[in-house]
Amino acid sequence: LSFVQDYTDMVRNLEGQMDPHFAFNVMEGLRYEILFDPKKASELAVSFARLMRYSIHRGEGDVSLETDLQYVKDYLALQKMRFGERLSYDIAMDPLLYDCQIPKLLLQPVVENSIVHGLENVRAIHINITGKREEDMLVLSVVDNGAGINPEKMAELLSISVHSTPIDTNLSS
Repeated sequence: LSFVQDYTDMVRNLEGQMDPHFAFNVMEGLRYEILFDPKKASELAVSFARLMRYSIHRGEGDVSLETDLQYVKDYLALQKMRFGERLSYDIAMDPLLYDCQIPKLLLQPVVENSIVHGLENVRAIHINITGKREEDMLVLSVVDNGAGINPEKMAELLSISVHSTPIDTNLSS
């Protein structure tokens, strides 16, 4: 119960904030993109608008995987504009899982962490985001080619007790 409350508090905090540096970088990137590729700049402006709308919307705590994934795709498109060839990514998700309900903003902070910390020690970062069903569980994974986390910090994080909850995917016929 404590983990759920902590996560709910974290999401409310994330909803109320947009990193000003991120917004500034997006606006600067759009300024240059408009000069070279106005159509792409328009698409990125729409991505930024969707990102802003989603991050400030104070709706329910759970959203569809498809909704959260669209947010991540918009975020990655904007980061790709900033980092260019230094950032690449793949998303492999079974579309049958799109209706699964997950906590809002579940994936984006993990993806952001991959970019921020992954680019510290490598010239280019590649991020793989996958989702699959294993029995009655939704398994989401964000993996990058960065240096990784130090063993002490990993042990600390793994010691935190996390409870899993079966998913309702409405896949039965």
